[in-house]
Amino acid sequence: MPKLTGDFKKQVKALSKADLEKIVLKLAGADRYSHEYINVYFLNPDYGSQDLFEVYKAELEKLAEKNFTGNHPSKRLTKLMKASAQSIRQFRQVVKDPRLEAELTLCMLDIQFEMIPKSSGGYQVYENGLARTLGKLIVLIREKVHEDYFLEYQGRINGYLLTLHRLFPYNANVRELPRAI
Repeated sequence: MPKLTGDFKKQVKALSKADLEKIVLKLAGADRYSHEYINVYFLNPDYGSQDLFEVYKAELEKLAEKNFTGNHPSKRLTKLMKASAQSIRQFRQVVKDPRLEAELTLCMLDIQFEMIPKSSGGYQVYENGLARTLGKLIVLIREKVHEDYFLEYQGRINGYLLTLHRLFPYNANVRELPRAI
């Protein structure tokens, strides 16, 4: 990312309103990040982040309906998990709200645990991915989210932990996770 110098800032301040409008419209049309950023912080500052959360939540549900390639269900679910994590990263870049990020991660885990196979067939990438995602969620909720939300999410997370420990007891990443929070 280029550093903004004082000279550059002076030149931007000297631009006319029409030129600034052209620049903003060009940036908003150029990529998704710029469009979402302008929408959340300038066009709809009150409800923009919540609206964007709903868009990304619908995107996660749409990804869940997509048929990913792979010989085993665990491989397909791993690809779904990676695509969902990418979507959550894009959301996090625009909206700096850890509570909404935790909600999206919980939505992703809901989808994963609804489709979880009884056996991963020796494909530990899926087991490790689930364990790491759940571990990151626990850290996020403990460190960056208010205690009230922690209490709200605690039951769901404990259910996920119980399921992981029951299905994948021999996985090292699963064993590192607590049995309950």
